[in-house]
Amino acid sequence: MIPEFEDERIDLAATSEDADTLAILASDRSDSVREAVAGNPHAAIETLWRLSEDSDDFIREAVARNTTTPSELVEKLALDPDLATREAALKRLPPDSKLADEVRRAIAVERRYLAEEKRDGSNTLRRMPAHKRAAAIARLEQVAGLGGARLVDFD
Repeated sequence: MIPEFEDERIDLAATSEDADTLAILASDRSDSVREAVAGNPHAAIETLWRLSEDSDDFIREAVARNTTTPSELVEKLALDPDLATREAALKRLPPDSKLADEVRRAIAVERRYLAEEKRDGSNTLRRMPAHKRAAAIARLEQVAGLGGARLVDFD
């Protein structure tokens, strides 16, 4: 039985060991409930894959942090548009992998632009030259072997 109150559903999502219950809670209207499911090590792989597509950045980040998330999904999340999600996934990638190197570089570039934006109040990241954005995206796609699939874009 799924509880009516959100705080009870969050607790159930965080502590349940039943994959079927977690699959139901993964479709909850509450972002907090779905985030708790995403971080639960008992969530089924199919549930984690579904949550990796959630529009909420915190949910995708929780999937990346989940120690039971399969490596293929961690690699996908290392290419997520959200910086925190990419950073969480990077911690789970083999540190000496080519993908980890490229993701680290992309994160460093984004952090430099964000620091400049914070310093001068401009929207520097969105003004990042299109050719640099395209080159960074193409490099990540090549390393990930995505063959034309689109990944991170800063627009």
